[in-house]
Amino acid sequence: MKSNYLKIGTLVYTVSKGWDKTKKEGAKVVPCRIIGYQNISGKIHPVLERRGYRHVEVAPETSYIFTDLDEAVDAIKVKK
Repeated sequence: MKSNYLKIGTLVYTVSKGWDKTKKEGAKVVPCRIIGYQNISGKIHPVLERRGYRHVEVAPETSYIFTDLDEAVDAIKVKK
């Protein structure tokens, strides 16, 4: 059976959804590792731990999650 979920330990890149309204000035890409999965209001979300900071989690509900660094960087570019 093939899983649609990324493997635990996978490196992903997150960008806060809050930067959409501020034209992305000051936005940053934060590398995280998937350390598990959780059920939030009936939906399955990854548990994300900020890379380099043990026990600092990034909320999947408030962040866009990218598996490709180039896509994450494109998401924070200021578009005129």
